[in-house]
Amino acid sequence: MTTLLKHPGKYEEGFYGVVFFDGHGYAIKVFKRRVDVPEEHVFKVFQSEVDAYNIAKDSLELKRFIPEFFGEIECKKVIDEADKDISNQFHLSLAYKMRKVDGKFVKGGINDEGLNEAFRRAGIHHTKDASVLIDGNSIKCVVDIATKEHELWHQ
Repeated sequence: MTTLLKHPGKYEEGFYGVVFFDGHGYAIKVFKRRVDVPEEHVFKVFQSEVDAYNIAKDSLELKRFIPEFFGEIECKKVIDEADKDISNQFHLSLAYKMRKVDGKFVKGGINDEGLNEAFRRAGIHHTKDASVLIDGNSIKCVVDIATKEHELWHQ
Protein backbone atom coordinates (compact mmCIF):
# COMPACT_ATOMS: atom_id res chain seq x y z
CA MET A 1 0.00 0.00 0.00
CA THR A 2 1.07 3.53 -0.76
CA THR A 3 0.95 6.69 1.33
CA LEU A 4 0.48 9.77 -0.84
CA LEU A 5 1.59 13.26 0.08
CA LYS A 6 -0.37 16.28 -1.12
CA HIS A 7 2.40 18.87 -1.37
CA PRO A 8 2.54 21.87 -3.72
CA GLY A 9 3.82 21.00 -7.17
CA LYS A 10 3.48 17.26 -6.51
CA TYR A 11 -0.13 16.76 -7.61
CA GLU A 12 -2.82 17.86 -10.06
CA GLU A 13 -6.48 17.91 -9.17
CA GLY A 14 -9.44 17.22 -11.43
CA PHE A 15 -13.19 16.79 -10.98
CA TYR A 16 -13.07 13.11 -9.99
CA GLY A 17 -9.57 12.59 -8.71
CA VAL A 18 -6.14 13.81 -7.75
CA VAL A 19 -3.01 12.67 -9.58
CA PHE A 20 -0.05 12.46 -7.22
CA PHE A 21 3.53 12.45 -8.46
CA ASP A 22 5.52 10.34 -6.02
CA GLY A 23 9.04 11.54 -6.85
CA HIS A 24 10.06 8.09 -8.11
CA GLY A 25 8.74 8.46 -11.65
CA TYR A 26 5.14 7.40 -11.02
CA ALA A 27 1.78 9.14 -11.22
CA ILE A 28 -0.99 7.77 -9.02
CA LYS A 29 -4.60 8.84 -9.51
CA VAL A 30 -6.88 8.52 -6.49
CA PHE A 31 -10.57 9.23 -6.79
CA LYS A 32 -12.16 11.76 -4.46
CA ARG A 33 -15.21 11.33 -2.27
CA ARG A 34 -17.73 13.93 -3.35
CA VAL A 35 -20.97 14.88 -1.62
CA ASP A 36 -22.42 15.99 -4.96
CA VAL A 37 -21.67 12.75 -6.85
CA PRO A 38 -23.07 9.31 -5.95
CA GLU A 39 -20.38 6.76 -5.03
CA GLU A 40 -21.72 4.37 -7.66
CA HIS A 41 -21.10 7.01 -10.33
CA VAL A 42 -17.53 7.61 -9.14
CA PHE A 43 -16.89 3.86 -9.25
CA LYS A 44 -18.22 3.66 -12.83
CA VAL A 45 -15.93 6.50 -13.93
CA PHE A 46 -12.95 4.84 -12.21
CA GLN A 47 -13.66 1.45 -13.80
CA SER A 48 -14.14 3.02 -17.23
CA GLU A 49 -10.73 4.72 -16.97
CA VAL A 50 -8.97 1.57 -15.76
CA ASP A 51 -10.60 -0.46 -18.54
CA ALA A 52 -9.49 2.10 -21.14
CA TYR A 53 -5.86 2.06 -19.98
CA ASN A 54 -5.84 -1.75 -19.94
CA ILE A 55 -7.22 -1.85 -23.48
CA ALA A 56 -4.69 0.72 -24.69
CA LYS A 57 -1.69 -0.94 -23.02
CA ASP A 58 -2.58 -4.24 -24.72
CA SER A 59 -2.99 -2.61 -28.14
CA LEU A 60 0.03 -2.55 -30.44
CA GLU A 61 -1.42 0.55 -32.08
CA LEU A 62 -2.24 2.53 -28.92
CA LYS A 63 0.23 1.58 -26.20
CA ARG A 64 2.81 4.10 -27.42
CA PHE A 65 0.32 6.92 -26.81
CA ILE A 66 -0.31 6.29 -23.11
CA PRO A 67 1.99 6.21 -20.09
CA GLU A 68 3.14 2.77 -18.99
CA PHE A 69 0.13 1.55 -16.98
CA PHE A 70 0.53 -0.59 -13.85
CA GLY A 71 -3.15 -0.97 -12.95
CA GLU A 72 -5.17 -0.65 -9.80
CA ILE A 73 -3.55 -0.10 -6.42
CA GLU A 74 -4.82 0.56 -2.91
CA CYS A 75 -3.62 3.58 -1.00
CA LYS A 76 -2.87 3.47 2.70
CA LYS A 77 -3.52 7.16 3.34
CA VAL A 78 -3.27 10.68 1.93
CA ILE A 79 -1.43 13.40 3.85
CA ASP A 80 -1.87 17.11 3.04
CA GLU A 81 0.65 19.96 3.03
CA ALA A 82 0.21 20.44 6.80
CA ASP A 83 0.88 16.72 7.47
CA LYS A 84 -2.82 16.15 8.28
CA ASP A 85 -4.39 12.84 7.30
CA ILE A 86 -7.08 13.65 4.71
CA SER A 87 -7.74 10.05 3.66
CA ASN A 88 -11.46 10.42 4.40
CA GLN A 89 -11.67 12.73 1.35
CA PHE A 90 -10.71 9.86 -0.99
CA HIS A 91 -11.80 6.40 -2.08
CA LEU A 92 -8.46 4.80 -1.18
CA SER A 93 -9.34 1.60 -3.07
CA LEU A 94 -10.16 3.56 -6.25
CA ALA A 95 -6.66 4.32 -7.42
CA TYR A 96 -4.33 3.39 -10.24
CA LYS A 97 -0.67 3.83 -11.04
CA MET A 98 1.17 4.75 -14.22
CA ARG A 99 4.55 6.04 -15.30
CA LYS A 100 4.89 9.83 -14.96
CA VAL A 101 5.41 11.53 -18.31
CA ASP A 102 7.14 14.90 -18.18
CA GLY A 103 5.79 17.78 -20.21
CA LYS A 104 2.84 20.13 -20.42
CA PHE A 105 -0.42 18.29 -21.04
CA VAL A 106 -3.24 20.26 -22.64
CA LYS A 107 -6.87 19.45 -21.75
CA GLY A 108 -9.34 19.37 -24.60
CA GLY A 109 -9.26 16.00 -26.30
CA ILE A 110 -7.42 14.44 -29.19
CA ASN A 111 -7.48 16.67 -32.27
CA ASP A 112 -6.23 13.91 -34.57
CA GLU A 113 -9.21 12.13 -36.16
CA GLY A 114 -7.12 9.09 -37.15
CA LEU A 115 -5.94 8.60 -33.57
CA ASN A 116 -9.45 9.20 -32.23
CA GLU A 117 -10.73 6.51 -34.59
CA ALA A 118 -8.00 4.09 -33.42
CA PHE A 119 -9.11 4.59 -29.81
CA ARG A 120 -12.78 4.09 -30.79
CA ARG A 121 -12.00 0.88 -32.72
CA ALA A 122 -10.31 -0.46 -29.59
CA GLY A 123 -13.36 0.31 -27.43
CA ILE A 124 -12.17 3.59 -25.90
CA HIS A 125 -14.97 5.99 -26.72
CA HIS A 126 -14.33 8.85 -24.31
CA THR A 127 -11.38 10.89 -25.51
CA LYS A 128 -12.99 14.32 -25.97
CA ASP A 129 -11.91 15.36 -22.47
CA ALA A 130 -8.45 13.79 -22.65
CA SER A 131 -5.24 15.67 -21.89
CA VAL A 132 -2.62 15.51 -24.62
CA LEU A 133 1.14 16.05 -24.71
CA ILE A 134 2.27 17.31 -28.10
CA ASP A 135 5.84 17.09 -29.37
CA GLY A 136 6.20 19.35 -32.39
CA ASN A 137 3.20 18.52 -34.56
CA SER A 138 2.58 15.02 -33.26
CA ILE A 139 0.84 13.63 -30.20
CA LYS A 140 3.33 12.08 -27.80
CA CYS A 141 1.02 11.02 -24.97
CA VAL A 142 -2.67 10.91 -24.05
CA VAL A 143 -4.12 10.66 -20.53
CA ASP A 144 -7.57 10.91 -18.97
CA ILE A 145 -9.29 8.43 -21.29
CA ALA A 146 -12.25 6.15 -20.63
CA THR A 147 -14.20 3.42 -22.37
CA LYS A 148 -17.30 5.57 -22.15
CA GLU A 149 -18.48 8.85 -20.71
CA HIS A 150 -20.53 8.73 -17.53
CA GLU A 151 -22.54 11.92 -17.43
CA LEU A 152 -23.95 12.90 -14.06
CA TRP A 153 -27.28 14.17 -15.33
CA HIS A 154 -28.04 10.78 -16.88
CA GLN A 155 -27.82 8.97 -13.54
